[in-house]
Amino acid sequence: MEFLPKVYQAMAGLVLMLGSEDWYYLRKYYSESLGSPALGIMTCEGGVEDELLEHRIVLHSAGKLRLAADVEGGRDLAFSYSLDGVSWDRIGPVLDFTKLSDECSKQAFSGTFCGLCSQDLSGAGAWADFDYFDYEAR
Repeated sequence: MEFLPKVYQAMAGLVLMLGSEDWYYLRKYYSESLGSPALGIMTCEGGVEDELLEHRIVLHSAGKLRLAADVEGGRDLAFSYSLDGVSWDRIGPVLDFTKLSDECSKQAFSGTFCGLCSQDLSGAGAWADFDYFDYEAR
């Protein structure tokens, strides 16, 4: 992904979601409190959003950013990122992937989705460029 956010309302990244009220989002955005583009995790459970501020990473490079989500045993979700496509670093805690199951949600059955997303809530027209998306079931 290549993305250079200039305002906090613009973000892009990788999302795993059951629906509009239950999701995990690894995103690049502009952090006003850090004064820099950053990588961070947002969560939403039952419609209540949270941002894992203690796990943000300042991104000084405007180059390509690779994002990954690994689910182990159907229960544990871990996000990671790479700036060079070779070495990967984990970001944030291990998250409870079962919260994206139909059994844990009040939403209608849909199954869990994984995808790329980009938003510019400021209306300035910020865009993100994604080279590829790869899904591998293990």
